[in-house]
Amino acid sequence: MMLTVGALVLEAAVLVACYFAQKRPVNLARPRLLPYGAIMGMVAVLGLATAAHVISLSTGQQVKPRTSKYG
Repeated sequence: MMLTVGALVLEAAVLVACYFAQKRPVNLARPRLLPYGAIMGMVAVLGLATAAHVISLSTGQQVKPRTSKYG
């Protein structure tokens, strides 16, 4: 569980770093090579999945997938 919490803290640090990198003024002589907005979106989705995993580990109940009406 500590590894998962560590991953969640790392994801939060990446989000903060990308946020501040995105807010810097654009220098036309040195264009940005990384799409910080896309990275933030992917890390946010990964963070939600990690948070759900931490909750399932701490409560002891697995997150069950929803069953389909048609299957």
